[in-house]
Amino acid sequence: AIRGGIVSNGISHGIDINLCNVSIQDMKITQNGDSDEEYGVTLRYSDVKISNCNFEENMGAIWNEQSNGLHVSHCTIKANKGAKHTITLRKQLYKSFSWYITDNDVTDNDPKLSTLHAYPQTANSNYDRKFIIKDNNFENNKG
Repeated sequence: AIRGGIVSNGISHGIDINLCNVSIQDMKITQNGDSDEEYGVTLRYSDVKISNCNFEENMGAIWNEQSNGLHVSHCTIKANKGAKHTITLRKQLYKSFSWYITDNDVTDNDPKLSTLHAYPQTANSNYDRKFIIKDNNFENNKG
């Protein structure tokens, strides 16, 4: 688990995770990234839980490239700007996945395209796919 503290002023991503079964809790992730492809947290593998974190003033907040089993809950995602999307969720073709985005405060973000971009790339119904968004506050976002 990665717990507590501040991650700030990263030239690219604040936290770049290439591991499975990771928990990120109780952190402030702020002012990371200097291009529209860089985010506060970048994830590339499965079973990542992010909770009680504050993403503020990053280029983008969360980039999920491959993670199956992503849970983002009870986070403040505020005033991130400049990235294509504030939260990007992507998954490889022909894979099962589950994404849970619950109980977050997502406000005052200014992405180039969208606040939440979900692109599962899955064309076959033989795969288990769960995408749950509930009890979030999406207010005053420009994307």
